[in-house]
Amino acid sequence: MANTFKFGNGNWATKEDSVLAYNDENNNFKPLPFDFTRASTATYVDSDGLIKTAGNGEARIDYTDSTDGALLLEPSRSNFIPYSEDFNLVWVERSVTLTANSVISPDGTQNASTLTINNSTPYLGDINNIVTTGSTYTISCFVKKGTNRWVRLASYSSAISGAWFDLENGVVGTVNSTSASIEDFGNGWYKIKNTTIVSNSNNQAFIGLSDADGGTSSSQIGNTVYIYGAQLEVGSYATSYIPTSGSAVTRVADVCEGAGNSEVFNDSEGVLYAEISALANDGTNRAIAISDGTT
Repeated sequence: MANTFKFGNGNWATKEDSVLAYNDENNNFKPLPFDFTRASTATYVDSDGLIKTAGNGEARIDYTDSTDGALLLEPSRSNFIPYSEDFNLVWVERSVTLTANSVISPDGTQNASTLTINNSTPYLGDINNIVTTGSTYTISCFVKKGTNRWVRLASYSSAISGAWFDLENGVVGTVNSTSASIEDFGNGWYKIKNTTIVSNSNNQAFIGLSDADGGTSSSQIGNTVYIYGAQLEVGSYATSYIPTSGSAVTRVADVCEGAGNSEVFNDSEGVLYAEISALANDGTNRAIAISDGTT
């Protein structure tokens, strides 16, 4: 029976504190010897492409990178932006007009905002985030092109930490930070991400609009960009979205244990499995091996 289990491959089921595997012989789901815990809610991308929320202790099957889905396991992270969706509250408008709850967001509801250029240096800023000098932070946001092509994202200064993103072609432009990336979320939405080592403890998150790559100004009065889900977290890469509504929020780490026995793996032949991401193209060698204690 163990050989017919499908752990993933599009056949998933979860319940609190565990994951179920599909059994081809009986056409039903069986409990795995697989303990899962997470003492907080957390978001994931469901098979319909929308952002959903899993409850405490509920495993997340995420379809961001695969139509088959994958068990999402992440470390603990905090979103230090206190209003990740309510940009009309503490966020400061500079040469832009903000219209809240005007567009359908990546979670499928009308809670995304519209930024409209009304003067020459358009951006939205959040000055309420105090960061630690010398630490690595990643800022991210979901954005969608209205009529404006270029968006910039920075954690405290465009000249030092800014990155520009082309929403027409879905590519990264000029990068003045450690690294930047853009991820297609479908329906015109992208998740843009920018990582930098902070050199100034007074942080201001920027979401800016411009006429061109590397620029901070615009002559296109009336141009628009849609925004949703801003996040600032400690770390060298962006994790799943953590919604906030007045204060920083922490997503607790996912913990999975007890999955390595004969119910899951064929121990008569031996199995070595690893799912690895380098997360940085820094030339460092990474390896996995089986050894009998010698080289």
